[in-house]
Amino acid sequence: MYISGSPSITIKESDLATFVNPSSVTIGATVGNFVWGPCDTPTICTNEDDLLKYFGAPNDDNYKDWFTARNFLSYSNDLRLVRVVGAESKNACDVEAEAALIKTIYDFTTQLPTLADEGKTAKIFARYPGEEGNKIRVVISDKTALEEEENILAPYVNQLITDDTVAVGVFKNDLLVEFGVYSFTKDAKDFNGLSNYIISAVNDRSSYIYLIEKNLITYSDSTRNEIKIDVTLTGGVLSNPVAGDYISGWNIFRDGDLYDVSLLMQAGADGTVGKHILENVAAVRKDAIACVSPQEAEVVNVADNGAINKICEASTTIGYSSYRFMDGNYKYQYDAYNNVYRWVPLNGDIAGIFAEVDAESAPWFSPGNHTIKDCIKLAFNPSKADRDELFRYRVNPVVTFTNTGFVLYGDWTGADSTTSFNFVNVRRLFIYIEKSITDYARQVMWKQNDTITQTSFFQAVDPFLRGIQGGRGIQDYRVMCDATVNTPDIVNAGKFIAKIYVKPIYSIRWVELTFVSTRSDVSFEEIAQS
Repeated sequence: MYISGSPSITIKESDLATFVNPSSVTIGATVGNFVWGPCDTPTICTNEDDLLKYFGAPNDDNYKDWFTARNFLSYSNDLRLVRVVGAESKNACDVEAEAALIKTIYDFTTQLPTLADEGKTAKIFARYPGEEGNKIRVVISDKTALEEEENILAPYVNQLITDDTVAVGVFKNDLLVEFGVYSFTKDAKDFNGLSNYIISAVNDRSSYIYLIEKNLITYSDSTRNEIKIDVTLTGGVLSNPVAGDYISGWNIFRDGDLYDVSLLMQAGADGTVGKHILENVAAVRKDAIACVSPQEAEVVNVADNGAINKICEASTTIGYSSYRFMDGNYKYQYDAYNNVYRWVPLNGDIAGIFAEVDAESAPWFSPGNHTIKDCIKLAFNPSKADRDELFRYRVNPVVTFTNTGFVLYGDWTGADSTTSFNFVNVRRLFIYIEKSITDYARQVMWKQNDTITQTSFFQAVDPFLRGIQGGRGIQDYRVMCDATVNTPDIVNAGKFIAKIYVKPIYSIRWVELTFVSTRSDVSFEEIAQS
């Protein structure tokens, strides 16, 4: 017997550091009109409570925007929301005549401090524009003021107030929503090592107010015997945004490297806004689906076949693209905050269904036949002929059948030619693959373009695609990134090329059922072969 070598210990290493990390394609994004909250910057909402906390309740002016966000959150827990306001909006302050529009912290730091230099006396501004700011009461009290029996802040002070500090309380609707004890010393720190200087602490961390440094400090210096401010802010105004405001809000999401979103939704977008979202956001990013609904006037209480004609016209106006998914209905929904029923667009639900499909299965599965939540009735129930016409214009009906509830009855993208990307599950499959592999490909940048890097890339991408194949997303695939595509000319030019071929699996759209009645003496095998 041949013995191969002496007894030993063999060490083998397997490098699993190189793998494709699946990217999320279920992050929603919307732009809307809300009564309160941060403007012109994406805010993360994970549920309806977040929506209420940051942006307030719906009203007659904004309910479509509000319920689009809320309805998406009834299916998913990952929404990026940008609030936009009209140009005539103002933030409330302690001097009504000096109210001004402050959308962002940048506006505050560049605009408002100059007001003091212009002789303005306002010391306190609401954090955000709108009438909600008029409900804010601000109380600032030093040690002397706190000793007065009627001082509203006295019950909340559980620490020693020194000559250098003041208590600051913010009330909204007579409820204390923020409280702190701050210093007038600029280098003061709190227990966490953060600035406790009253201006820095409040302006950096408050959710309700800004303080104008020069005016507040001047006030404190001039009333040093007793600092007591008790004021309800006033002058807040909210004007509704117009199409240009919505477009500016959507432009924030154009940069895919900066904001990772994949489901874009806009309540009842008019042709201008809808077209902009499609052409200048979704089609530019190439990693997001624009979920679009028609306007209410095109759908609700439209007689005879007029709704179909209007929806198809809206589809043409908005434009066609494989990155578009347009529905063709409205739902009747209860608004518990105002105790009324409202007609609400469906794009929030549609985007939510995409997220729900991803959670239940994967992005490459069709959203068709999934149920619309919180729907009392539809604006209309399209017939077979109606659905045929909507399909011609790449519009996806929402319908109800006996025992089905209200369901999405289509999975067409807005692609205007016959391609694989007519199927939204195929488009989302490619978005998922492209995002995931692109994220991994960033690791290849600046590495040596040799067989080691090429092999490493293949070994990362191949199992990723094999996993999708096993998950019924693709029939077959091929990855090429070796010397056959990375020729000397390519390598010398500083390029790395990978070609990835994918055969997607398509959803079933048409079912043909054949029923045959036979005589008792006929063999089924004979019939099946005929």
